[in-house]
Amino acid sequence: SREKLASNKVKITARQGGERFHPEYGRPRRELKKLLQEHAVPPWERGRLPLLWCGDELVWVPGIGIDCAWKCTSGESGISPEYQPESF
Repeated sequence: SREKLASNKVKITARQGGERFHPEYGRPRRELKKLLQEHAVPPWERGRLPLLWCGDELVWVPGIGIDCAWKCTSGESGISPEYQPESF
């Protein structure tokens, strides 16, 4: 939601550990570590993923998606982040 993102400072950080994320309505907030494991993100990539925050709330995780509280409602303007890792 573009409107919600404008309400606070937006930042991108690397994973620190202990983050929790809520990707789906009707399901509990979960440990990011477990979600990354379930989505088969290799361990060596997990610490390098850019995490998008708005204030103190984790908004987006590459490969997992947008936190359900930050998704757009019908007719609302939004932003869809995209992560393109460097290839060597």
